[in-house]
Amino acid sequence: MGTATPKVGFVCDIVKAFESLPRDEVFGICQWLGLPRAVLALWFSFLSNMTRRFKLGDVIGEPIRSNLGFPAAVDIYFHSYLRVFAPSAIPLSFVDNLELVGSQASKLASATVCIQTWAHMWGLQLDDAKTYTWATTAELRQELQALGWSVRENAKDLGAQITYGKKKSVKEQQSRLDSLDRYWMLLNRTVAPEFQKCQVIFQAFWPRAFHGVANCTLGWSHIKSLRTSAMRALRYNRAGANPAIRLGLLTSSMNSDPGFYQFWSVIVTFRRMLTKQPSLETLWARFMNRWTGSSSHGPFGKMIELTSQVGWSIHAPCLVDHDGIYWHLPTCDETALRRTATDAWLRKLLMKHRFARILMDSRAWTTSFCGRRSTSCRNISRHGFMCCGMAPLSIPPSIRSMT
Repeated sequence: MGTATPKVGFVCDIVKAFESLPRDEVFGICQWLGLPRAVLALWFSFLSNMTRRFKLGDVIGEPIRSNLGFPAAVDIYFHSYLRVFAPSAIPLSFVDNLELVGSQASKLASATVCIQTWAHMWGLQLDDAKTYTWATTAELRQELQALGWSVRENAKDLGAQITYGKKKSVKEQQSRLDSLDRYWMLLNRTVAPEFQKCQVIFQAFWPRAFHGVANCTLGWSHIKSLRTSAMRALRYNRAGANPAIRLGLLTSSMNSDPGFYQFWSVIVTFRRMLTKQPSLETLWARFMNRWTGSSSHGPFGKMIELTSQVGWSIHAPCLVDHDGIYWHLPTCDETALRRTATDAWLRKLLMKHRFARILMDSRAWTTSFCGRRSTSCRNISRHGFMCCGMAPLSIPPSIRSMT
């Protein structure tokens, strides 16, 4: 997908994927494949003795055993079957999500027949509502439509927004942001302490809103809208209140700010993927060498979007921070990287609002920062008032004594 070669693909989902697989037949196939008998005996003993209970209200039912199906597993036969009967297509799978990637619509069509045959052979049903095809060029999309397939230019795959081709869309990600609307009023009405409300926001609200965002570029207007909603829910929306400063600096955690939460969570996610798939470093470097300066969907484009917000640059597989220090993502210390990311975000906020009234009002400083850690105040003093050789602003006496 990182090359200019046109690609086509097929995506499908299995209905109740592993609830109908016969255990005895699977056990026999596993023995035939040569899996250790001790492991198989332990696994099937667990399945045979595992019980389920129904719960209605506060009443828990009797234990029920089953002799059919598996709780969850990745089918070990799918790839082998496609490798033999459809070698021209690349099979991908994740639990009950099955996909094919190819370069020709005709060969992809024959591979989809193989998937249908394989599913029928195992007594599995493909979910028609979640079955579609995609292509990276208009010509291939027309060929797929002529074959009678549903063709999409963007879709939700494994919970994340996926865009095929040059046309950009954030439809699926926007639906996640909109799903928070019904919860903001509930948070506003609750009588919980302020710090607990902030915890609810960055432990429940932001994970729901930003799930899969590492693969999708998101305009800054969406972050501003989330900040506004959080300010109303926390009852911070007073005259002159700045959402970025209030959520990013004056709460119990910087994670309360959706901008910083997205920034750090994407870095951590990308770093984890680099450690799991070392080949991603080569693809990242190749992408950066060919990057023409235009925005793009995908994890590489997302990293460019976020690092540019704090004045960082990319020298794959390293990030270059605002002090010119290179951070090798797969091996660097995460705690130190977090401190640097925090400093970069503070620098961004306070550089942008260095002339804001909230930074100049001593009463606001006194009431808002009372009780904050001295480390935060030192960061604010260093980045907010004496950054990049600019003339320092006048620091209120109450803050000067804290720093």
